[in-house]
Amino acid sequence: MRDEILNGIVSGLNLPPAIAQKLMNKYLETLPKDIEQLKENVAQEDFTASAKMAHSIKGASGNLRVTKIYELASELEQILKAAQEGTREKADVLIGEMDEIVKKLI
Repeated sequence: MRDEILNGIVSGLNLPPAIAQKLMNKYLETLPKDIEQLKENVAQEDFTASAKMAHSIKGASGNLRVTKIYELASELEQILKAAQEGTREKADVLIGEMDEIVKKLI
């Protein structure tokens, strides 16, 4: 999975492999912290801050062609913006899925 993403960064952004690796390392350094903050925001039902964090994760993931996290963050952002009954539960499921992918990447 990680090699596939790195290849996507190299070809999609036309970057040398060493730079792609640095970008991926930085992404994987900050992403777990962002997800933890997202979990805290959702637990406190601060859906506005949570939506902003999901948007940020979506942007970073999209830029690096980490498609699955991008898709999950995009769906999460929409759920958080709508903030309806069951938002917290739905958000927890999506965040859990992101967490699993991050563990595989690290």
